[in-house]
Amino acid sequence: MADSLLEPYLENLPKDCVKIDDQTTDPYDFEQYWILNGVKQTMWCGPISVCYALSLSVTELRTEWEFKNPSLWKRIKGGGRFSGTTSQDLMQICDIFGQKSVKLETALFDEYLKRSRYTPAKLQELADNGFPIVSVKIDGVTGRIRGQGVPHWIVVESVKPERFGGQVLFYNPASNRIEEASWNEFITSAVQPYGVYIPMV
Repeated sequence: MADSLLEPYLENLPKDCVKIDDQTTDPYDFEQYWILNGVKQTMWCGPISVCYALSLSVTELRTEWEFKNPSLWKRIKGGGRFSGTTSQDLMQICDIFGQKSVKLETALFDEYLKRSRYTPAKLQELADNGFPIVSVKIDGVTGRIRGQGVPHWIVVESVKPERFGGQVLFYNPASNRIEEASWNEFITSAVQPYGVYIPMV
């Protein structure tokens, strides 16, 4: 291949944002995959999102979680492979660390409209003052957000409104790094507000 056809590959956004011990060694696995008692754990995007928001490693979170809320730990761990987590599950994990959290729908609720307002400006306000953990869909192969795909948790880092949309920076557990998308890409993937909001103290 001619050198003139090669495009530069740049990585300007933060990566390896959460310390994930015992990651799998398969280069085709998502970064969020790790091994517990010989079993590959693939459904940890929710707990890892909480790790990101609370500046915890996976080991720190799982140690406290198993000790302080064993019933929740056993229910989600099941027979050895963790199942997915709901917003209520993530709020219970926050409770373990004494961290206040509310449902995303509640944090976005507008008293005048009497419903949640999922707009760039409103989500920017939340991201400026805390950590919105948001349900989206991702491509099961690439891990990139898309309109249809696998349910997944991400953490919105910032929103820059621009005209009728804008830009969204978010932490993606699948790649364990900060990624970016247009507002239209984001809202097509998220569709409606579902998740958890962790306000800064």
